[in-house]
Amino acid sequence: MALCLAEKLEHLDRHCKDGLCLSRPSKAGLKGVHFNRRPEIVSWVHKTGFEGSYSKAEKYYTAIYNSYAYRQKVGYPPYLELESISGGGRKKSHGKSVDYELYRISQCGSLFASFLNQKVGKVRHKRCYCMKQLCPGCGGEGGRVHKRRKYSIYTKIESLNSGYKGNDKLENSLSKSFFRSHTFTIPEHIRCFFYDRSGLNWLMESAKLIIEKYYGEIICKKKNREYKYGLGDKTGFMTVHLFSEKQPDKFNPHINIDVIENDDGRLKKISPDTLSKLKLAWKEKLERYTGVELDEVSVEYHYIDKVNQMKHRIKYVTRPLNSSFLSEWKKNKKNRFIKMVLVDLKKFRHLRVFGKHVKSMPDEISIKELGESVFPGGGKNEFFGFVTQGHLNSLEFEKRVIKIDDDTYENIEVDVGLKKCLIYNY
Repeated sequence: MALCLAEKLEHLDRHCKDGLCLSRPSKAGLKGVHFNRRPEIVSWVHKTGFEGSYSKAEKYYTAIYNSYAYRQKVGYPPYLELESISGGGRKKSHGKSVDYELYRISQCGSLFASFLNQKVGKVRHKRCYCMKQLCPGCGGEGGRVHKRRKYSIYTKIESLNSGYKGNDKLENSLSKSFFRSHTFTIPEHIRCFFYDRSGLNWLMESAKLIIEKYYGEIICKKKNREYKYGLGDKTGFMTVHLFSEKQPDKFNPHINIDVIENDDGRLKKISPDTLSKLKLAWKEKLERYTGVELDEVSVEYHYIDKVNQMKHRIKYVTRPLNSSFLSEWKKNKKNRFIKMVLVDLKKFRHLRVFGKHVKSMPDEISIKELGESVFPGGGKNEFFGFVTQGHLNSLEFEKRVIKIDDDTYENIEVDVGLKKCLIYNY
C-alpha cells in the first residue's frame, strides 16, 4: 500500500539523523521526498493531510501562502505586500496603482515584522514603515527618510577619517574635510525629456561622470580610446531634487553633487576657466541627449569648510518631499506628479554615493536590515511573518510579550505554538 506524504515524512524522520539520510530513499519507500525539508511545509502537510509529492506540496504551500485571498483570511491586509519589506506576494497590478500606494501610506506603521534570533533564542517584533516621501511621518524634513539619508552620508564621512573615535567622531571628521558643492540645473524648455526614471538616471550619471573627470584620476583606458575616471581616495554624494517648495506644481529637476576631500591645504576655489569647462561639458551632454541646441546652461560651484555649513548642506541636499506636495497636487489635480513620485519612481535612489566607500542606503529598508536592527548583537535572524498592533496588544495583556519601546516588542518565552499563532491564527 502506497504511503501518503505525511507518512513518508514520518518514515523519513526515522531513517534520517539531523537531516542527513542514512539509507537509500528507494529502500525506505521514500522516492520523490526531499531530505532538506522546510519545517513549516511539514507542519502544513500534517495539518491538512495533503496527498502528493513533497515538491508539489512545497509549490502549493507557497502559492497559498502568497495568495491575496489567503492573506485576507488570516488577517493580512493587502498593503502587507510591501516590496521593501516582504519582497513579493503582491498582485502585479498593485505596483502600477496610485490608490494602492496611497493606501500603503495611510497604513504606515500599523504592522510589525517578527524575527527569531537563533543566537539569543528570542523573538522580537519590529514596526514597519512605508518609507515614502509623501508620507507625513516618513517624508519631509526631519522625517524617517531624511534621517536615513543623512545617516548614510555621515557614516561615509566618518569612514574617511577612521582614526577618530568617540561621540565627537563626526565633528572631528568634518573639521578635517571640506566640500566641493555643485548644482547642475536643466533649462526649462528641455525638462520634458527627463520626466521619467531613465531620464533622471541619465542626468545623475552624466553629472557624476563630469565630476569624476575634473576632480578624479584616470582608472583605465577603454578600447575606444576613451579614459575612465574615478575619484580615487575621495568620496562624493549626489541627490536629485524634482520640485521646489515655492513652486510645487512646477517640475524643476536639478542635481546636487558634493565631493568630500581632506583639508590638507589644497586649493579650494576653482578658476573661472575650470567652471566654464564644467558648464561646456554639461551643455554638450544635454544637447547630445535631447537633440536641442542650447544657448547657455547653469552650473553653480561653492566650497564649504565650516562644520555647521557642511551639516546644513547635508541637511538640504538629503531633504525629501513631504505630504504638503501631495495635498497641493490633489488640490490642483496634478495626478501625473503623484503617479511619477509614487509609482514610476518606486525604489528610485535619490541619494547615491560614489568614489571611495561607495555603498549607499536606499530609502526602503530590507527585511534583512530590519532584522539586524532588532538584534544588533549578531546571529542568524529568521523572519516568519507579520503581526498587527492589535494582536500584540492582546499578547501584551496576556503577558506573553513585553514592550521594549514604541517600535519593538519581545516575546517572554519562545514556543512553537506561539510562532504558529503569529503566522496563521491571529
